[in-house]
Amino acid sequence: MSDPRDPTSAVLRAALEVLEASGNAETAAIVDDAELVPAGRSEHWEVGSRDVDARPFALVVSPRAFVALREPSKLEALRDALAAVLRSESTELSTLHLLVRLPGVGRPWGHVYRTAETSAPVERPSDEAVLAGAIELARALGDASAESALTLATLESSEVPSSGERTLRRYVVHLSAEALARADKSRPLSDRLRWLVEQAATRAHEAVADVELRLRLS
Repeated sequence: MSDPRDPTSAVLRAALEVLEASGNAETAAIVDDAELVPAGRSEHWEVGSRDVDARPFALVVSPRAFVALREPSKLEALRDALAAVLRSESTELSTLHLLVRLPGVGRPWGHVYRTAETSAPVERPSDEAVLAGAIELARALGDASAESALTLATLESSEVPSSGERTLRRYVVHLSAEALARADKSRPLSDRLRWLVEQAATRAHEAVADVELRLRLS
């Protein structure tokens, strides 16, 4: 986790305690080293007689934790715990994004949310770091075919013009001739390669516009 004095770190710590107290210690252990970051602008909701600011958050986790949290019951328990901590007379959790991470405030959230940053200043990871994350995720999934293809690959990216709030980037995976031939013959493999890179490259404020598979030149 990040600085323990940061309000979002306090929120995550409280959510882990809620998980443990509700009998979900295994899920709490999975995200023990995760980082919680605001992921965009808050929305105005009317919940019964309450007018609340509902804010989206992103949970940045290791590839292994990402795979473990694909089990719906674990992700639902985590989302419920975070929603419970963020809920007050004027705040709610709107959306929880799950992102792959590349290789104390003694007050409730409702007292500090207006002064918390709406975005986290995160340096964009290098293409090499994105590729390393995709390889690690493939390894965590036990996808030896995708892992071997990406291990011999190189990655490059460029920004794509966008009018939205999130930056868009296009990625090109340069594969060996043998790996590209395998991907060309197997639609499931090519789809998995694109998905792995997309998961590693997506950030709270940056999305993937496209992932192309091309031949790596000698």
